[in-house]
Amino acid sequence: MSLVKINVMASEPARHFTDLPVELLGLIVADLSGSSLSSFSLVNKKCRAVSVSYLFHMITVNFSERGLYCLEMISESPLASHVKMLHYSASELVDPLIQHWDYFTACIYTPQEYARDHKDFRWGLRGREFSYTAIHSYFSWLAKAQHTLLHGRNDIRIFCKSLSRLCGLKAVKLSFDALKEDQFLWFANRIYVDWKDSFPIHLETVLRSMVTARGQGILIEAMEIEGFYAKLVATDVNLMGTAADALTHVKALKLVDSFSLLDFMSDVAMPSLRRLDLANCWLVGPDLARFMECHASVLRQLHLRNICLPHEKLREACSCSKCAQALMDVLSGIQNTSIFDELTIIRDLENE
Repeated sequence: MSLVKINVMASEPARHFTDLPVELLGLIVADLSGSSLSSFSLVNKKCRAVSVSYLFHMITVNFSERGLYCLEMISESPLASHVKMLHYSASELVDPLIQHWDYFTACIYTPQEYARDHKDFRWGLRGREFSYTAIHSYFSWLAKAQHTLLHGRNDIRIFCKSLSRLCGLKAVKLSFDALKEDQFLWFANRIYVDWKDSFPIHLETVLRSMVTARGQGILIEAMEIEGFYAKLVATDVNLMGTAADALTHVKALKLVDSFSLLDFMSDVAMPSLRRLDLANCWLVGPDLARFMECHASVLRQLHLRNICLPHEKLREACSCSKCAQALMDVLSGIQNTSIFDELTIIRDLENE
């Protein structure tokens, strides 16, 4: 009787979707993202086990004490094996002198400017009020926190140690957009140090950690950089050497709104490079030509998305076909275009 009962129970259909086989649940999870994926993972232990690899496929780390702490904790946990892509959202650096009240009131943001801005931008604060001292306190705290992380280059130490533990890591993204949603954005642009002083610091952090990871057998095959406006010089031998070591195994390089890096990357040896993506930037023919000539022996794919040409008028309507033809005219004047197995030119409709 017991055998018959077992056979009957086994033939009963699943009464709840979580009773489905793990393979089917995996197909469901593959179509989820964001909050839906997070909610699914909280249903029960089975759903959590199925979704954990998707939840931690990519992790985002901010340039902050909390952000680097989270990176370190994940790298020390069993979750580290699920991380395939690391997104480092770096922020611009605040002038450290802002911590001094006299300097802030005299050189950075005067009480008269605060009174004017408070009147002009009050409608945008949505009922929130920020006193003059509160604004100084906020940026003073931010400058101090950044100085603490950069003192002794704790950011590099944590990154190097953490990336060496992410055994499945294959891609790294570095973006400079961490303060886009800052509540003081209407004033914040006044107090940053120059791009040439802040951006290379974060780039060095990522490159040096990639070199350390490679020493542990972790090979990064794809790298994306977004919003890098600083102009790097080839005379920086140390940074150039670090970049060459870090990008040895990179097969795909993507520069989004970071065309100024193209000239620097032309002098960096990348023996594994096969694909270059340029997006949301101005295209300067000579810079692209130089990059292609320097990497002609390995580069096989070129993808251009939402590229503008220097002679385009900012408000001139440009159809996709005209833009593509203009880009082809530029490329036709560059030698070595025949090396490409694949060439793509895309202009999104919302950018028309």
